[in-house]
Order: sequence, then structure tokens, then C-alpha cells
Amino acid sequence: MRGAALLIPFALLFLALGAGCSEQDEAGLDLDVAMLAVEDVYAGFAKAINRPGDIYQVTITTEMEGESFSAESTVKLWVDAAQDLVREEGTGKTHGEESTVQYEWGRVTVNGTVYKHVVQPEEESKYDTTVEARTCHGVNAAASAVLGCPGWDEDLTTEIAEARYHGQRAVALMASGSLHFEDETTPNTMTLYLDASTFLPIALESEGAFEDPRSLGGFKMRMTFKNRFIAAESIPDDFFDPASIGYVEPSPS
Repeated sequence: MRGAALLIPFALLFLALGAGCSEQDEAGLDLDVAMLAVEDVYAGFAKAINRPGDIYQVTITTEMEGESFSAESTVKLWVDAAQDLVREEGTGKTHGEESTVQYEWGRVTVNGTVYKHVVQPEEESKYDTTVEARTCHGVNAAASAVLGCPGWDEDLTTEIAEARYHGQRAVALMASGSLHFEDETTPNTMTLYLDASTFLPIALESEGAFEDPRSLGGFKMRMTFKNRFIAAESIPDDFFDPASIGYVEPSPS
């Protein structure tokens, strides 16, 4: 099914970017949001997740509704901010007019490289790839992997505003632009809400439309983030080894 095949990488793109509250104590930060730049927001988040002896762990739940499809997924990320390491595990489903596609994936980011292992259980297919880790707005790959890098289009506009999300004081990072695929362009707007005291993510809301009329049409998406910290000593020594997610180096072609 063409639509589902297109949506899988689209969903995976966003999932590297949601409403749970942080389990970290609020820092009581008194923000003048009007004075913040995007780099300040990213720097604040990077500082918040860099806690000696701890690993930052976030669970992201995503729901997407489109004109001819729906999708849901759950992804967990473990971030060692000091060593610039990330591990990601995710599962998801895309429901189309004719079928449902299930997929599972893992990613490990180490030494500036993202190692990906993706599985489609029903089709008994899997693939392993590597890409260069993306960094943006002055932070390392670990912080960029969580917040994402909404700077894919030269026409992108970004605004920062003070907001409230379900009664919680937040910083809203609003971006608009386009996502580009091999044969698709997707105008998109998104708002990422971050806790005003900790800069930890709360939720992300997005909507857009595939311009190709043969494709999926419009969509709306909502991510929610659940943040916590765990002791670094509680994870296995090989936790950030690509082999631990099932990654196998592809054979030379």
C-alpha cells in the first residue's frame, strides 16, 4: 500500500523529536520568554538532561489522523547527555483503507552516527542502515534527537511564546515549513511545548497535508512526552552498543 509505505519513514522522522509531566523537581526558573532565542531553549533542555550519574529517559506516545489513514506509536529514548549517546526503541501501526502495517525499530546514536534497525513483523522483513547524526541550534546529537531539528526548509519561520498546556506553564516553540521526501512535499506547522521551569518537553502538536493528490491528504498529529531520570549504573554495559538493538552491519553489495 503506497500510503502506508510513505507514512512509515514520515512517522519515524517525527518520532526522533510531546502530556506527561516531568518527574524532575521544578527549578523555579523565572523566564522572560520574549527574550528567548531558539538556541536558548535548546541549551536549557540540554542542561536539564545532563545530570551526573543519571540517564534521561523519555516515553513518547504519538497519535496521527489523516484523511485516508491513522497511525499510532510508542517510542522510548534513553539519553546519556554527557557522552552524547542515545538509544531508541519504538513500535507503531499505520491503518490504511486496505490494510494495517506494523513496524518496530531501534536506533543507537554513538560517535556521531545513528544505527537503525527496522522490522516489519507481518512481512518478516527488516533492514539495517546508518546515517550521520543530526545536530542543531548549538546542542549535541543527544539533545537534538529528542527535540528534533525543525529546520528542514529555507522558508521555515520560528516563533517562541509563553503558553499554557493543560494548565501547565510552558514555552511554546512554533515552527512552520515543509517536509521533503523523494516524491512528496508536505507543508507543515508544529508547536512544541516545553515546561517553563525545566525545558523538558510536554507535548507536540502538528498538522499539514501531502501535496501530491494521489497520496494521503491532510493530517493532524499529537505527541505526548513522559520524562524521568534513572541511575546510569542501572543499565547494562552494552546498552548503547548498536548490536544490542539487533543491528547487523549490512553486507557489501
